[in-house]
Amino acid sequence: MKHEKFSIIGISIPVLVMVVLTTGCSDKSLKYYNLGVSAAERDEYEQAIEYWRESLKYRSTDPETRYNLGLALLNLERYSEAEVEFRAAYKYNEYDHEINYGLGKSIEMQGQLIEAKNFYERSRNLKPNFTPALIGLSSVNLKMGQYRSAENHAAMALKLKPMSIESNLILTEAYFEQNNFQAAYAQLQSSRHLASRKPEYYLLLGKVAYSRHMYGDALDALERARSLGMSNSNVFLYLGLTYFALEDFDESEKFFKLSIFKDRGKLLAWRELGRTYIQTKQWDNAQDAYATAVAIDSTDAESILGVSFVMMNKGSFDVAVKNLEGLRNDDAPPAMTFYYLGHAYMRSGSLTKAKVSFEEFMSIWKGDSRLIEEVAGIISNLPD
Repeated sequence: MKHEKFSIIGISIPVLVMVVLTTGCSDKSLKYYNLGVSAAERDEYEQAIEYWRESLKYRSTDPETRYNLGLALLNLERYSEAEVEFRAAYKYNEYDHEINYGLGKSIEMQGQLIEAKNFYERSRNLKPNFTPALIGLSSVNLKMGQYRSAENHAAMALKLKPMSIESNLILTEAYFEQNNFQAAYAQLQSSRHLASRKPEYYLLLGKVAYSRHMYGDALDALERARSLGMSNSNVFLYLGLTYFALEDFDESEKFFKLSIFKDRGKLLAWRELGRTYIQTKQWDNAQDAYATAVAIDSTDAESILGVSFVMMNKGSFDVAVKNLEGLRNDDAPPAMTFYYLGHAYMRSGSLTKAKVSFEEFMSIWKGDSRLIEEVAGIISNLPD
C-alpha cells in the first residue's frame, strides 16, 4: 500500500492513492480501482469516479476507495456527494487522520462550520503536524470570525509548510480582519512570489492597500484580480471604496452597483452607494440605498445614521428623530448618533432635548476636534 499527495483546485488536499491493494480484493475490484487511480493522475476526475464506483460494487467496504472517491467529488465541488463517501470511509476507518480531514473539508464547503471544525481537530489529534488539518482549522476560524485563532493556526501551518499559498492568504486575511494592516501588507509582500497568478492574492492586496490609503496601489491590485478572472462582489466593492476615497463618485457609484448586482444582500455596498449619493446630493437615491441597507440589517447603526442624515436634508426631521432615538436606546450607539440627534431636535424646535444630546456627544466624542468646537458653539447659544 502506498500513499501519494495531490493538490487539487488550489486546495492542499491529501489524496490517498493505493497502487497495490491488500490481499483479499477481487480481481475486478483491483482492476477498476487502479483504472481510477490512473484517471485521477491525468486529472480526469469524472472518469475516476466512474471507475471507483465500479470498484465498490465488488468491495463496498474499502475505505481507501471511498476516500479517493470523496476527494474526486470534492475537486468537482460536489460537496454533499463527497460528504457521503467520506462518511462511508469514516464508518470503516474512523481513526484515519486523512479521512477525518476529508470529511471536515466537505462539510466546511457546505457551511457547516462547527461540525467541520470538530473533524479537523480530530484529524489533528490523530496526527498533530498534519498541515491540511491546521489549514482547515484556520479557514473555519476565519469564517466564524475567530480571527486570532485563524491567525495562530495559519502561522503553525506555515511553519510546517512555508510555501503554502492557502496558509499565507488566510494569515493575511486574519491580520486584515484584526485591522493589523501593516502585518497583512508585510505577509503579502513575503508571499508575492507564490501567488503571482492568484486573483485571491490581488483582491487581498487591494483591500490592504486601500486600508493603508495607498489608493493607486489598491486600484492596480484590484484590476489585476479582475484581469485574472475575478468578478465577485468583493472586488467591485473595494474598487468602489477606492474610487470614493479618490472622490471619483461616478466610478464609485458604478462599482458599488456592480457589487450589488453580484450580491443583492451586500450590506456594505448598499450603504456605500448611499454615501456616494449623499456626496452628489441625490437625496432620493440615497434614501433608497440606505433603506435597502436597513432592510438587510435593521440593527446596522451606520445605515440608520445614513438614512437619518438623508431625512434631515429632505426636511423630514420628525422621521430622523424617530430613527435616531431608536438608535440612541441601543446598548452602545455610535457617538455620531447624539450629534445628528442634536441637530434633528434643534431643527424640529426641541431645543432643550437638542442641548442634552449635544452635551452627551461632547462627553463621548474622541474624533475630529473641529466637531467639538462646532458643538460647543451651538450649546452656548441654546437656552438652559
